[in-house]
Amino acid sequence: MPGPIPNFALRRATVVLAALLVVGGGLGFALSRCEGDDTGGQHAESAQAVATAWDVVVLDDPLTDVITVHDITGAEVARASTDLQGVLDVGLAGLVVLGTAGDPAADGLGVLDLANGTITPIEIGLPVVDRLGASPYLLASDPATGALRLVDVPRRRVIDLLPIAGDDAVVVPDTVRVSRDATLVAFSELRSGQTVVVDLTDSTDNSADTDPLSSVALPGLLADLTDTRVATTTNRGTTMLVDLYDTAGTRLGTTETVPLVGVMVVDDTTLTGIANDASVVQIDAAAGSADVSTALRDRVQDLLGDAASAPIAARSAQVVFDHRRLVTVGDGWSAIVDDAGEVVSAATVGSRSTSIDAASPSQRCVLVFGSPSEPSTLFDTSTGAIIASFDPSVPIGASVDGCTVARQGFGTAPGAWRGYRVVGPDLDIAPTERVVALAPDGSAAIVSSGGTALLRFDSDTTVPLSTTTPRGAFARRAG
Repeated sequence: MPGPIPNFALRRATVVLAALLVVGGGLGFALSRCEGDDTGGQHAESAQAVATAWDVVVLDDPLTDVITVHDITGAEVARASTDLQGVLDVGLAGLVVLGTAGDPAADGLGVLDLANGTITPIEIGLPVVDRLGASPYLLASDPATGALRLVDVPRRRVIDLLPIAGDDAVVVPDTVRVSRDATLVAFSELRSGQTVVVDLTDSTDNSADTDPLSSVALPGLLADLTDTRVATTTNRGTTMLVDLYDTAGTRLGTTETVPLVGVMVVDDTTLTGIANDASVVQIDAAAGSADVSTALRDRVQDLLGDAASAPIAARSAQVVFDHRRLVTVGDGWSAIVDDAGEVVSAATVGSRSTSIDAASPSQRCVLVFGSPSEPSTLFDTSTGAIIASFDPSVPIGASVDGCTVARQGFGTAPGAWRGYRVVGPDLDIAPTERVVALAPDGSAAIVSSGGTALLRFDSDTTVPLSTTTPRGAFARRAG
């Protein structure tokens, strides 16, 4: 890849944590800190696709500042005292992130190694921290200043994204994407109308003010990213240019099409797009050709009948199911299109302002919703089948594939749903306890009502974990 764009900034700091005490025979270790330049080398590991397996539950009691680790029988095998609030699993064996529920700008984060008890402190200096899709990365941001940093959990480092994009860069967090193998991160720089692609594998050094990570800037805004391809779009008013590149920045083709609301890279030279007018566009980047089909628009017209707005329009589209499906929505409808441009399914959802819940491209299932006062619907995009519909509710958690979700109802009208519900394929339960977290494979939940317990769905058994009411997460201790 071309040489690095100047002014790459990397931050690091120290968080003081108390000693981890051995309380049982299962997992015993003393807590220590990883410091200095060796942190990256000692802890760097391949940032692979996240895991769905789990074998421990990690609880954080905000009243006592105690973290406890429990095995699958509920036995407490270790505990720690720390003022970092919140536990987050990012799908890496043996690791959890601490501090996401506290004040990350002031206190930073910590990465707890469940195998040897070391905690690596990470200073981010920004108030908002979100998981970046289903990757092992976090995105730290500040809405007031526009600052944006990538928290590389596997390598325990923080990457300042704005200097990579150049002086006075403007980057919206929603445009940041990561490749499935987690080796690349890309984002749109709105001031210049460019896409910046950063290779995260070049270095594990996190001790200097500059870093040799390489990056490349491409014309157009980011439309899609895979392990080997980058698609960008440039709006030209009545038409749009779709460019396809390899990840080194070599342009593989340019195609002029009708304006699109979403693009999916299908293979080395083929893309599928959804147009503003709800048509499907099959793009051959090598040939520079665009094949337009009205099958989706016709399907939506038949579905809505006289209730259809005129003309029918698509609002947005999102890549899911490992780049084999595009989910798209318009006013009061949603549809799923496959990688060949065929309509898998179409359904009515809400009455207006239909939206797609943020999903990673690896998710198989996706939630589509109307206005906040309307129900939402969980779709299996592989088949187009509806798994469940929900009255107005807020998310608690979801499995990695998105097919099992935990929701909390907030209806205020008489008879409206208020409570907890966990739904997935062949699963629909309403726990009487508060649902704290959902397992990454959708097999269990942490619940709390006075005391905290592990609820396993396969056997419908509840395993006591704690007498307190903490926050918690599932994690994988073994490799």
